[in-house]
Amino acid sequence: MRWIDKEIVTLGIIRGLTAWRHYLLGTPHTTIIWCDHKNLSYFRAARHLTPRQSCWNLFLSQFDISITHKPGKDIPGANSLSRRSDYGTEPDEERTLLPDTLFIGKIDVDLHNRIKDAQTTDQLANTILRAKTLNIPSPFKFSLDDWTIDSNLLLFRKHIYIPDNKDLKQQILHLFHDLPSFGHPGIFKTTSLIRQHYWWPGLTIFVKNFINGCATCQQMKINTHPTTPPLTPIPADPSALPFQSVSIDFITDLPLSNSFDSLMVIVDHDSSKGIVLCPCNKTIDALGTALLYHQNVYCRFGLPKCIISDRGPQFASHVFQTLCSRLGIKSKLSTTYHPQTDGQTEQANQEIEAYLRIYCGTAPNTWAKSIPDLEFSHNLQTHSVTKTSPFNIILGYNPIPIPPAIEPTNLPSLSERLRLLTTI
Repeated sequence: MRWIDKEIVTLGIIRGLTAWRHYLLGTPHTTIIWCDHKNLSYFRAARHLTPRQSCWNLFLSQFDISITHKPGKDIPGANSLSRRSDYGTEPDEERTLLPDTLFIGKIDVDLHNRIKDAQTTDQLANTILRAKTLNIPSPFKFSLDDWTIDSNLLLFRKHIYIPDNKDLKQQILHLFHDLPSFGHPGIFKTTSLIRQHYWWPGLTIFVKNFINGCATCQQMKINTHPTTPPLTPIPADPSALPFQSVSIDFITDLPLSNSFDSLMVIVDHDSSKGIVLCPCNKTIDALGTALLYHQNVYCRFGLPKCIISDRGPQFASHVFQTLCSRLGIKSKLSTTYHPQTDGQTEQANQEIEAYLRIYCGTAPNTWAKSIPDLEFSHNLQTHSVTKTSPFNIILGYNPIPIPPAIEPTNLPSLSERLRLLTTI
């Protein structure tokens, strides 16, 4: 794209002001600019500015300048530099601005079409479609009734069948494992998330190999297989409602983000295993803790029956204990130097810290902005104790984190919802 003469001259002024801006900004005197191009008078009248000229106008507004026309013979220094022989105009050549080497990988947003194209060349999919078309017995151990077709895609037991395509499988693993909406979950949780929509033979083994080879998980996560003997967990009330029994802890000394340096973690101990995260400051007291709970948990779930916590000053203070006594809340404080009493919250803290290291490691001052995605990803994942997600227990369904390849058409019935609450 060629520039007009008046723009080239203006660019020279912009470059000069940029180079000496530390001298010119805020000076009490007007800066006089000598220029031998009288065509700059074009910009002295009102014009429809291009986007480039609008940016220049914003930049020039910072300076107190005055542009004065002077013939080139009167400013020999600048005039001679602009007439150097090696600054000749050469014909434009075709160049590639963004070569393929700059791109690590190309993301195909049309997942539906990729799956459809892969199924047309997959041997298993063609065998199943041929058996259903000719109404012959299935050559495999599963029944043909398990296979259906929806939106031109082959489904196995209402889950999209993924052909034997390594790149396609890895793309699905990337969507359900690497994105901030999911937060690099483990093997069990990742497999459960994928099985909500997709299926292929050897899914668990493929997920295990993928996560074992995830460099981010190996670098950021802690060892979840300690050699110490197991602890006896606090028994849960099987008839408890969501957030009737909660455990509370603080993650402190975080980098300052949006004026916050700590995080209050509230875990539903007995029912859904969900979490609520509240950014705060390390200097928070008992009344501040109660106010945060009122603003973020009480407005949705009401008063708890008991609160499990460590012996921090926010919980062991006379103010907090009196408040719990007046409201009929049983306060369960851990023994000194035994944080494992509140082990469920400590485990949640480890997952939260791993998430923040993964997604905020390069910009630690932005962790407060990631809290909504962090809370969403934890409550979306299947818990190993309840065998379902906290969202499914509290809401009766799992919210949609990313657009699915096929729009879901069924919702859980009331009877199924009641049955689920009674079995958890």
